[in-house]
Amino acid sequence: MVTEEAESGQQNIKEKKENEGESEKSLVREVVETIIHALILAFALRTFVIQAFYIPSGSMENTLLPGDMILVNKFIYYFTDIKRGDIIVFKYPNDPSKDYIKRVVGLPGDSLEIKNGDVYVNDKLYEEKYTKEKAADDMIMHAHIEKDPAGAVTSVAAQGKIKVPAGKLFVMGDNRNNSQDSRFWGFLSQSSLKGKALVIYWPLSRIGFIR
Repeated sequence: MVTEEAESGQQNIKEKKENEGESEKSLVREVVETIIHALILAFALRTFVIQAFYIPSGSMENTLLPGDMILVNKFIYYFTDIKRGDIIVFKYPNDPSKDYIKRVVGLPGDSLEIKNGDVYVNDKLYEEKYTKEKAADDMIMHAHIEKDPAGAVTSVAAQGKIKVPAGKLFVMGDNRNNSQDSRFWGFLSQSSLKGKALVIYWPLSRIGFIR
């Protein structure tokens, strides 16, 4: 014979198990939702704000070394202007599937010239403490092919002054004698920018802001 107390005890055990089951389901649901939100946030950050890049070559030595891993701010130029000295990541003009990293030397409207390996911007010596060495020659723009907006093809080479057109940048690697940059493939369209290099985060011995 089952007493009322026994029935009550069995009911309590059943309710406890049901509550525990609901708690477990709720916990799993919260974990899944947290993971999904984290993935969405990570995707949004990578797409719109911050992206990691690996440095494969020595074209930016000694500022950036082969093997460095850096974070790039992809949002910053929506709020601030590009400045001379900024280190930027951009789509390589001759192959947009590749990303390049260089330093901005010339802004739209600037006149540029290389004399005795030194860069002159608007007729003034441009102080550059970060370069590995001076340029080996004074050719500001080596022979290369460019297309104008109408599609006309021209061959460009310049020793002496050049002027940076509107909407363009002139970029160079800090390792002046081991860098494929604007001297070889011309001006960079600002529309090709992906962001500004901010910090080195790997290896641990090189963690720090990029300047």
